[in-house]
Amino acid sequence: MSPRWRRGRGRFGRLDRPVAPPGIGTPRSQPTPGRRVDLLTRVAGGFAAIGLAVAGVAHVVWMFTPWPLATWADFARVVLGTAASGPPAAMPAMSAAVAALLFAGAYLAAARAWWLPPVGPRRLHQVGSWIVTAALIGRATVAGFLPSGLGLSGAPTDYVHWDLLLYSPLCLVLGGLTAAAAFPRRLLLT
Repeated sequence: MSPRWRRGRGRFGRLDRPVAPPGIGTPRSQPTPGRRVDLLTRVAGGFAAIGLAVAGVAHVVWMFTPWPLATWADFARVVLGTAASGPPAAMPAMSAAVAALLFAGAYLAAARAWWLPPVGPRRLHQVGSWIVTAALIGRATVAGFLPSGLGLSGAPTDYVHWDLLLYSPLCLVLGGLTAAAAFPRRLLLT
């Protein structure tokens, strides 16, 4: 027995294209016919994915070189917020772990905005993108603006300067973009 097809409304209200009922003929991971992701979700998810991927690439570069600074001592002072003469011994492993998490966050943001096909259960994507949003906003506020802005971090002044100027605002913007992709308007308005 073939599934029933109903006629869908076209662009100008005409009945001009067949639309399958939700759940029939489409895999669960694909959007059902007629369901569209709003423009804000697509744009925010795309920019979040690009920003997270660029940050991931920077962390991969930092596994091998102190770019854009000249020495590892400068890198430890400005980027890591320590007064050590060089990076910790576990710096490549820590940077690789952060890069992997940033690439995973970039994929989740792109998949929630339907720029990439989602792989796996939809619930995993929802929860994963909520975690990415919470981690970025938490990094920006609890681990960024509060300690650096109130002078509670005890970090070198170079790190505090860049944390308030670049690191925390960037995390806050990326957290907002991933929130827009993680919580589409159709969920917020219903």
